[in-house]
Amino acid sequence: MATPDSTSTSPRSATRTSPGAGWIRPGSRRRRLLLAAFVYIAASALYAAFAGKDRLSEHTPYNHYALLADAWLHGRQDLAHGPPAYAMNNDFAEFNGKTYISFPPFPAVLMLPLVKLAGTPENFRDGQFIIWLAGIAPECAIAAIVTAKIRQGKKHLS
Repeated sequence: MATPDSTSTSPRSATRTSPGAGWIRPGSRRRRLLLAAFVYIAASALYAAFAGKDRLSEHTPYNHYALLADAWLHGRQDLAHGPPAYAMNNDFAEFNGKTYISFPPFPAVLMLPLVKLAGTPENFRDGQFIIWLAGIAPECAIAAIVTAKIRQGKKHLS
């Protein structure tokens, strides 16, 4: 039996680490996830700081995707009442007396459930949504670089 004064040479005591060591071990999945979360939070906070109070607290005058999501919620492709006055008729397409959103629809797909919860496109803060979504881009770029380096390292090992 080992006493407090004696040194133990068992393998278990030699590999004992602190509880948080798994999070910071180089190359670990947990470390990469922690780095990804940090980059996302930092980028989103930076974007929010530069966006300004208006972009975070109210809808933008160019909330086309929220308007498209609302049109879908009402079973339409066009805007039932035409473009709203605050949008200054900016970037809308008119065809056969109907007004359409002229942009690809994917952002509207992402906004759809949130516009439904908000009730109207005017109640949905689309600028804030875009800022939170934009925080993913730098994280994805870093993840791609790290993944490429990991794969490159594995090629050299084999």
